[in-house]
Amino acid sequence: MGRQNADGVDVIAGEANATMEALGRLAGRIAHDVNPRLEERAEAGSVGMAWAGTSRGGETVLVVDDEAAVRSAVREILQPTGYLVLEAGSGEEALRICAGQEGPIHLLLTDVMMPGMSGPEVAQRLARMRPGMRVLYMSGYSDDTMIRHGVVERGMAFLQKPFTPDTLAHKVREVLDAELTCRGEP
Repeated sequence: MGRQNADGVDVIAGEANATMEALGRLAGRIAHDVNPRLEERAEAGSVGMAWAGTSRGGETVLVVDDEAAVRSAVREILQPTGYLVLEAGSGEEALRICAGQEGPIHLLLTDVMMPGMSGPEVAQRLARMRPGMRVLYMSGYSDDTMIRHGVVERGMAFLQKPFTPDTLAHKVREVLDAELTCRGEP
């Protein structure tokens, strides 16, 4: 994995690949090389996957990440559990989707560090359009690193990459079910 530096924080290129590899193993896709019958079990119905029955939802989730593989993985995890998943590859695209979406968007799931507009900036701008929308940040860095560099604040909902399908499903449900504080954050 290559390293880049953005605003004093080392960015590890390839975090999406690590997430996809972990998710693929859990879904039986990579394991197919070892045992082709595992893929058959995974394809038998995504609802039968380990995480699918754990955290059901019917809400709309807007996923913003510059890595298509991460957006795809999140969609493949959340859609079988009943969520409507909207995808944006940038902050600008997220703004367009949010403006064009007639129904509610219950949760913004955004990468913290992206080219152009950062995740916190996306959240701040979308909050003006959708004040009741919850926010869950995700990053390949720990939340302590993000706080230390002033990228996110302590107490904000955070999910570290790579994550398992079960961890993602539970964290999404936790953020959606949390009571809002006076600042509008869970």
